[in-house]
Amino acid sequence: MALPGTGYSQFQLGQKRTVGDGQKLKLKGVILTRDGETFVLWERTQTDTVVLLTDGTKIRTERKELFRGRKPADVTVLIPGLIVQVDGKGAGGQLVADVVEFTEEDLKAAIMAYAQTAPVRQQAAETSKELAKTQGELSAAKKELAETNKQLAATSQDVVDTNKRINEPDQYEPVKVVTLPFDLNSAKLTDAA
Repeated sequence: MALPGTGYSQFQLGQKRTVGDGQKLKLKGVILTRDGETFVLWERTQTDTVVLLTDGTKIRTERKELFRGRKPADVTVLIPGLIVQVDGKGAGGQLVADVVEFTEEDLKAAIMAYAQTAPVRQQAAETSKELAKTQGELSAAKKELAETNKQLAATSQDVVDTNKRINEPDQYEPVKVVTLPFDLNSAKLTDAA
């Protein structure tokens, strides 16, 4: 299943994890999507966890070489495709991150993959806009067609009524009977008539 806007079709949405308030968790997985201060973390167990970033969240790279330690990173490096380890506590069903760590190698790989999928994401966004525009035009055309069908039905009924009057001139229905008095053997109407 392809995830819109991510370009990572090999990852499928899993079951949503609800983190209990105050529950401590340490999770490792891939960032599927990012929306402002939250991201969805996909684990190998095919579980999705919503992670909330706060001002107190420490974001850093872990370096594997001796004596290099950890290097702080900016929140903007948390992009879809990055493998991260999140340490935090539950609040409101989400995991509030205290620490988010990743390796420099994983960051480089995620940036490369993200850059390579940028044209695909851009094309998908443009296609979505065109599709929305086409659907709007189609909706307007359907309304116009419905109105035209109403007018056609009314015109068709008018034609049927006109044909009936033309084809059946001796067929009529009396509406009202009125007596007009004439003088005997005269075509002149009387004053009463």
